[in-house]
Amino acid sequence: MIWRSIRRDEGILRRVRGTPLPSWIYLFGVIGSSVCMALLGMVAVVTLGVVAFGVTIELAKLTAMIAAFVVGAATFATWGVAISGLAKSASAAPAVANAVILPMAFVSNVFVSPDFATPQWVLIVGDIFPLRHFVIAFGEAMNPYRVAPAFALGRVAVLVLWMLFGAVVAWRKFRWEPAVDGSTTRSRRSRHKTK
Repeated sequence: MIWRSIRRDEGILRRVRGTPLPSWIYLFGVIGSSVCMALLGMVAVVTLGVVAFGVTIELAKLTAMIAAFVVGAATFATWGVAISGLAKSASAAPAVANAVILPMAFVSNVFVSPDFATPQWVLIVGDIFPLRHFVIAFGEAMNPYRVAPAFALGRVAVLVLWMLFGAVVAWRKFRWEPAVDGSTTRSRRSRHKTK
């Protein structure tokens, strides 16, 4: 998300849009690239879990795991594009990202041990956002007590709804042009050079 804001502020996205490549292909490429990077990270973490911690992966549940991962990664990548459109400048993008990600992770019960008695209001608020649904859908596919194929269709459906909502926000808010108010990275660099 942050690098998209930087590319926008430096005028790179404007130049990309001036090429014969359709804009939607570029955005799908960005989202696909994010999903591929997340896939590599997921494979590394699951491999570490299998090798170092004795986690077992049932082949009958592998389809549910991959489906939850792909839909979840696409949802978060779509929201990354949407939120980069909401950030006014590249310097604001990290603050916007942290203001969204950290509270969502807290209310989604990501940082808390399952043994901890989570307050009910946290669970209710967490069920509104996509992260909790992703964590549960992906976790169910690795749960040894869950019968195969372990599809959490309701959770994946919520992720799809969030992805569609994110696509609408991205469609309306994503900007290819740098901000005109002088708050861009390029204008800051030129001001520093003239001093």
